[in-house]
Parts: sequence; C-alpha cells; structure tokens
Amino acid sequence: MLEIKSFYSRAFQRFGASPKGVGWHNKIKTQKRYKNLLRLMKFCNEKKKYSLLDVGCGYGELINFCNKEKLLQYCGIDLVQEMISYAKKKYKNFSNLKFKKKNLLSVNQKFDYIICNGVFTLRSSLSNRLMIVYVKKCINHMHKISKTGFAFNTMSSNVDFRSRRLFYPKKLLIENFLKKKLKIKKIYIDKKTIDYEIYYFIRKNNIYSNKI
Repeated sequence: MLEIKSFYSRAFQRFGASPKGVGWHNKIKTQKRYKNLLRLMKFCNEKKKYSLLDVGCGYGELINFCNKEKLLQYCGIDLVQEMISYAKKKYKNFSNLKFKKKNLLSVNQKFDYIICNGVFTLRSSLSNRLMIVYVKKCINHMHKISKTGFAFNTMSSNVDFRSRRLFYPKKLLIENFLKKKLKIKKIYIDKKTIDYEIYYFIRKNNIYSNKI
C-alpha cells in the first residue's frame, strides 16, 4: 500500500487538483465516473437527506457533482495528506464537509452511503492475490458500515491491453463474493457506461456476514 500511496502523492505534487493529480488522464471521463457512481442514490430511491463517505476522495471533487441540498454530512478519506490538506482548506467554510487522512478499514462510523472511486484499479507492484484479499476486505467493510448502500468501480478483465500497474479482477469473482459470501441480493452491475470499467451498486439488506 505504501507504493500506491507514493504514486498518488507524486501525481498530486506534480499535477495538483486535477484529474491527473489523482491518477486519471481524461477530464470528461473522470467527471463521468463521479456522475455514474452517484447513481447509487437513485437505485436506493433516496428521498431524504443523507450522510456519505467518499473513499479515496482525493481533493474532494465528488462534492461538486452531489445534490448539495440532500447532502447532510460528507466525509472524505484518503491516504495522501497533501490531498486532504488541500480539500480541508478549500471547503473550510462548510461545516457538513469533513476530510480525514484515513484508511477505509479503520473507519468505524456508519454512513447512509459509501462511494469508492478508483481505489481498486491501481495495484502497482502488489500481486493479484494480495489485491484480491485487500479488495474483499474493503468490500466487506463497506457492507458493514453502510446503512443503505454502497458503490465502487474496478477495471474490466475483458480488455485488449493490460497495464502492469492496474488490477483487472474478474466480474464473476466480485459478483460471487457479494452474493455468496456477503449474502447481498440487491446488486446492479454496470459494464457499459464507461469503457473497460465495471461499476457495482449495492442496496443493503438485513443479512451481513463478517467472514471474508
């Protein structure tokens, strides 16, 4: 994880508060990711104000795509201190927006919704086996601390070219973990909106397993 943290830290130092600063290279596609992940609220038929945990928040850009009238409480977490410091300064006048340098697995507070953007795409020098273990732990934890639902994205394994730095988990592996291990019944999987990426939207039920 230290190598991945270093990658994002260097990117932010070089490119600042921009898509390239958080490891993305296409601004339009980056904005499309934010909008797509926020469909989670529509799938859950949200009609009231809600709390949101933004995992891998970077410099807080997701906020600009949220329905601010319904955003009761927002918490962005990231491992890169430079990004957190930037976001804290930018949004210092908003009492309902918080930013913390924190790992998802250390979060104990519960939120109505959790969005995890880009956290499962970069593996750097980690093996596929270690990435699978890490991703499953994170999904399990999001299930545990989300009240209504959560969403995340991964790279698709159905690609013509693979980068050595990226992680391409099979859709069936993730889907089976959600359905068979966590006993989640309400899942929407989107593999068409953004090329070479898969989006998972989960609506919570009352069944939870803490076994990985």
